[in-house]
Amino acid sequence: MAEPRNLADTGERMIPALHRGVLVYGEHMARYDALLPLVAGKTILDIACGTGYGSQLMARTATKVHGVDRSDEALGYARTHHGASNVEFIQGDALAIPLPDASVDIVVSLETIEHVSDHSAFLAEARRVLRPGGQLAISTPNSVEYPHGNEFHVHEFDLDELTQTLRQTFQNLDLYCQGVWLVSAVLAEAEFGSEWKRSLDMRKAVIQPPTQALYYLFLCSDSELERLPGAGTIAEAWRAKDLTEAHDRHQMERTHLESTIGGLRADLASAHAELAAIHSSRIWRSGHRLRAAWDRLRGGRA
Repeated sequence: MAEPRNLADTGERMIPALHRGVLVYGEHMARYDALLPLVAGKTILDIACGTGYGSQLMARTATKVHGVDRSDEALGYARTHHGASNVEFIQGDALAIPLPDASVDIVVSLETIEHVSDHSAFLAEARRVLRPGGQLAISTPNSVEYPHGNEFHVHEFDLDELTQTLRQTFQNLDLYCQGVWLVSAVLAEAEFGSEWKRSLDMRKAVIQPPTQALYYLFLCSDSELERLPGAGTIAEAWRAKDLTEAHDRHQMERTHLESTIGGLRADLASAHAELAAIHSSRIWRSGHRLRAAWDRLRGGRA
């Protein structure tokens, strides 16, 4: 089969050559970047590897990477664009992984389980190919926060359901939450116009529960888990943007209301002063006595 140089953009598969510079590219790369310390020096299965960019990225630190996908077209593209000497791309299904028992140290399954009809069978296959002490790194969108209507997703999970599903196969779980930060930075011209990766000192300012993460990434094992350095819960860009806009809107409304209330208080104080002046006037006092006498007179006639 001829290996394609180009691949159709279905809207679901990440293709770096097409998506570099947009949010979906950053989201996918961040997941693989987070796993690089975990996969270093180990044999890896990248299940549902798609275009192979993640397999190639992990191959920089891993000893061996098996990239498995059911699509011959995607694998042809992967071999052409994202091959490496220690990467092997294999056609196969996530429910029947074409690798021997206990043959890999880490199974990487990023954005796969939501495409699978039999979750238990898939997780059992992942566990089968893991060596003793091995780990599964699995990510999926949070159904509560992720936009609905993705035609490629068979089933999406909330946090409780995903946790319960994973615990049916693995004893130990470690949760990480993924989202996107809004960052304001001052960069040199060359840095502003190029893609780069750098460690930064950052402050997370938006506090959220894990149930509001856009994606979940679990490490799963029957043995003690190795934590990911520097990974943690972050706030989604759209949510941070919404919060910022809501805060600004509320501040404007508050300023307007305070101004209105201040004006009303001034008017009320002025009215009270005028009323007090009227009540203290000789004309008012005389008029008040006349009105009282008139009321008594009318009452007597009644």
